[in-house]
Amino acid sequence: MGKKEFGNKIAQLVDEVSLVANKKFATWKERKEIYLKKIKDASKEALIIVAVDKVANMQAYVEALEKQGNDVAKYFGGTPDEYCWYYTEVYNTLISTLGTCPLTQDYLAIWELHKNRILHLVHV
Repeated sequence: MGKKEFGNKIAQLVDEVSLVANKKFATWKERKEIYLKKIKDASKEALIIVAVDKVANMQAYVEALEKQGNDVAKYFGGTPDEYCWYYTEVYNTLISTLGTCPLTQDYLAIWELHKNRILHLVHV
């Protein structure tokens, strides 16, 4: 993300919750575990970006799962069970730092909806 596009403050917040772009990880889960460790120390402002980003990502994942079935792992990495683990852990981080607020309540409601869709699609 460029400073020219969004300014120094937004670029700093995004950097606060971003992994190094070119770094290779052994597995999808390893990358997510490292990401989860990183966001545990993020500022409240940066976690707002995380919440909005993850809601968009989970929507894209569920749409792909609906269209491609379990082949979705080829494009997204991770299994449906791993995605359920991951988005739950993101929620745990959000709630531990931001507390119960409209953003965390919305994240949880959207996640529960998507989780139910994922579980339904996988077990149909």
